[in-house]
Amino acid sequence: MNTSHPADLVPLDPWDELFHSISTEYEGTGSGAAVLHLRGTIEREPLRTALASLQKRHPKLRARIVESGGGRHAFEISQDCLPLPFELKDVDIGDLPWQEESSRLLGASLDPAIDPLLRVVVLRAPARDRCILVLMAHHSVGDGHSVLRLVDDLLGYYAEAERGGTPPIASLSIATAPRALPSGTMSQRLLQCVELYRRRRDNRKADWVSLPQATGTAPHRLWTHFVLTEKDTAALALRCRREKATLYGALYAAAARGLIVALQQPNARFKCRFPIDIRRQLTSASGPVTHHDLGNFISGYEAIYEVDGRSPFWTLARQARHDLERFTAAGGPSLVYNFIRFIKLPYVPPTLRRGTILVNSYGVVDLREQYGSLGLEELSIVFNNVTAGPSLLIQGFVIQRRLNVSLSMVDVPEDFSERVHHAIKHECQAATYGGRNDQRAIRARA
Repeated sequence: MNTSHPADLVPLDPWDELFHSISTEYEGTGSGAAVLHLRGTIEREPLRTALASLQKRHPKLRARIVESGGGRHAFEISQDCLPLPFELKDVDIGDLPWQEESSRLLGASLDPAIDPLLRVVVLRAPARDRCILVLMAHHSVGDGHSVLRLVDDLLGYYAEAERGGTPPIASLSIATAPRALPSGTMSQRLLQCVELYRRRRDNRKADWVSLPQATGTAPHRLWTHFVLTEKDTAALALRCRREKATLYGALYAAAARGLIVALQQPNARFKCRFPIDIRRQLTSASGPVTHHDLGNFISGYEAIYEVDGRSPFWTLARQARHDLERFTAAGGPSLVYNFIRFIKLPYVPPTLRRGTILVNSYGVVDLREQYGSLGLEELSIVFNNVTAGPSLLIQGFVIQRRLNVSLSMVDVPEDFSERVHHAIKHECQAATYGGRNDQRAIRARA
């Protein structure tokens, strides 16, 4: 854990610099939001105290992003930083409008040279003893693992504030990593360089399916999620082990087969992206980057897959696992991270075609079931990829022994999004309980 004092200016790492240039042109791009469904009701003063503790713990929440010369940018700790903003909204009847609020937060203007990098809205239904917390994180503090870190810390500080406790809080240092430690052998890294160049060249010429387009649709309102029961989650995990697959692979297979069903065609080519957390391969000026640090500490694998609707679910899942493991073993994630600083995308041409799928798996997430008076029931995460990201984002993680799956779609009709949602959920259940023909088990759990 890093606890040393940061320098006055800390340069942005490669991903932050890239996202900063994009979000300057396309406001909000790369920001992330988490939606927490909670038992209990969040109160104003404990929340205010918890947010102050969170800001004290994480220096990026007290920093602003400023120019540092040569077209580069840096974090600067602000001596007069604004407190983290929050809103409380009571909803007496009907559903709590979390989709609308998350869309609003992700689309709201934010100047990182002035504004805090985190915003919170709480939707409360006191009569039902339920609330929803929507947390929006700027891209510089917001890869998926960082968002989960913020969730755990905020709820933990809230529980302390409820008890009237004021525990000492050690401020972390600002963690940025200009480059990743290389991995794999020298020959593997050279081969990966050739492979990355070839894949990037071929992807520019390659063709892949375009999902149905809808103009004027609010993208983040097409954000849904579902949760498998504890029993179904355990069964899926067991099936993954038996099939020599991973949750990453299972989510990819469900997304690919679900899209085939929704598109109503026998096969298709999909451009797929798989983010990879590489904190273990990164070191900041103050020491190794840890799971406590906020930032964009990710790399990724990208490929175009030909998917046949007759391909067995677990064959697709094993293919994804094999490709990711081979890419990782050969040092691909570090290589991609180190190449990011050479990429500049200040302008996204209108002719740029969207990728098809982004798949992200966080595995088992260490979040508690109870934080003081608040019980965590469900959680979903989405990122603002309206400008040029993949059409479908599918993200999964296990909390309280239940698989939570977030789905968000961009620029597609709402009825198509609904078909994809139901098809993906069906694929997960069918794969868990023996395939498409095991309809009785699926219906019993739907």
